Amino acid sequence: MGLLSPLPASAYHVDCAILLCLSGGWPASAPCAHARAVFIRRITPWPIEPPLQIWRCPMRAAMNSTPGTTPYERLYTFAFADAPLQSVPGDLLPDEALTLPAVERSMDQGYDTPAALLHLAQQISSDNGVADIDVSGPEFDFVRSIKVWNVMHYSHVPRGRDDECRMQSNISLGTYGVQGEFGWAPSGPGLVPSWVIPFKRCGRGNYVRAVGIEWTDFQGNHGYEVVRY
Repeated sequence: MGLLSPLPASAYHVDCAILLCLSGGWPASAPCAHARAVFIRRITPWPIEPPLQIWRCPMRAAMNSTPGTTPYERLYTFAFADAPLQSVPGDLLPDEALTLPAVERSMDQGYDTPAALLHLAQQISSDNGVADIDVSGPEFDFVRSIKVWNVMHYSHVPRGRDDECRMQSNISLGTYGVQGEFGWAPSGPGLVPSWVIPFKRCGRGNYVRAVGIEWTDFQGNHGYEVVRY
């Protein structure tokens, strides 16, 4: 799988960008291309990191700034203040142009997902690996949809004098909790999707080492990537 070369992340809050771009189905734009590259790079061995580190996106600070704008607009400005821009015709100012982040224009075209960011309420600590706002509502289910399949070893091959089939595995599943906290739990090969382990029957050479990641955006569209090593 070819990965995009990530750009320096210091210009804007990349985890805020991942949050917004993931919810919108990764619309085509330079900021979302970078955000997706970081998202995938984090699960590329080694080490494997949480692909979305929502606790690194200071949403509470964004929500408390620039009165008179919507929470989504404030978070978007906070995330993409220094992101690549494009000029578009102004709807409110005739003969003038509005300059907006390219990703925002992409998300306007059929993506209603930033409405999730209008449902912000309870403030909670970001020091314990959780979001600094309340993300427990269904509008943030796209965060909890992320699954990381870490197949450190899988084999189902004939062994020994009698070529008896033996299956061995060492697999962990990474998931997100109610407030965006990330954790690992043991898993079995029967639960791993076929795009991570294509063949689960016995056969010579049936070895797999891979990390797979899947998600569902705010619209319910499923996506995935796998890194084999």
